[in-house]
Amino acid sequence: MTPELPLHAAAASLDVMRAYLSALSNRGDGAASPVSVVAAQHALRRRTLPAQASELLKALCTIKDAQDLGRGFYLPAPSHLVPSDGFALVVSGLPNQELERIHGCRPISAGMGRVVHDVPDDSFGLPTADFSDWLEAPESTLEWTRQRLRSARYVEPHGLDGCEFFESWPSRNAARWQPLSESLLPETGTVLLRHRGRTGQTNHYLVKVSAGRIAGMSELPHDADEVRRLKFGLRAADNNPARLRLSSKDQTTTLNLPRPPNAEHRLLSAVGVVSEEPQTGRWTVRIPNYSAAVVTTRLLALGLKVHEARS
Repeated sequence: MTPELPLHAAAASLDVMRAYLSALSNRGDGAASPVSVVAAQHALRRRTLPAQASELLKALCTIKDAQDLGRGFYLPAPSHLVPSDGFALVVSGLPNQELERIHGCRPISAGMGRVVHDVPDDSFGLPTADFSDWLEAPESTLEWTRQRLRSARYVEPHGLDGCEFFESWPSRNAARWQPLSESLLPETGTVLLRHRGRTGQTNHYLVKVSAGRIAGMSELPHDADEVRRLKFGLRAADNNPARLRLSSKDQTTTLNLPRPPNAEHRLLSAVGVVSEEPQTGRWTVRIPNYSAAVVTTRLLALGLKVHEARS
């Protein structure tokens, strides 16, 4: 993760990138043309901005203001609103100046994203999208995990030498990943395993434990985000949820939590300023109080348990 920037500086850089992406993709008649990261970087250099186009475009894709077409090409997102509780996210590849000129919409910066509070009946003439469609997270990670476990297909266990297992149950170990030993596994249940190959590729498995022995294994897809969500769900299922530390002061709420999956990452990055602790990997996120209810609801749905900190 890049070092944390002041909100105004990060917002200004992102809006410059929106302006260039929008201009470069609409240089001719007809449909928008894909924009290469090289062209975007040249545009930034002409303005003598030190920012990296690749990082700015990645940030815009995270909050869906831009679309990653692959092979280093991008498109600005069509403008629309995503209404939520007390505010609406503005999802658009247009910079602020064009949003105001075309739609009369004057959003304010909130993290990497932009929001409006007073939405007129005609929604500025913009279409709207459901919050759940923008977020792309399951309503309940616990239920998602249970369904994932039910649908797993198990085969005879093999090749488990060198594996590590994830302690989703209460443990005194500081590290969740431990070298695999059947003596350390629960008597019955499903456990997440990983194996790091010599090539650097990490494979993940679900193993079914019966009478303290591994009775079957099911290989998981190579999807780091799915594995991350599964860890939250397994901890919630084992009555050992990850902690969400929360404190409020003035108009800001500060959250501290383990790094979340991509969907929750999208929400936190859109409305807040994120920094990561290098040693623990935990996130600290500063969000405006008006978004606290929505954010907290989604993090509870991820399986976190709130720990109220004294302000």
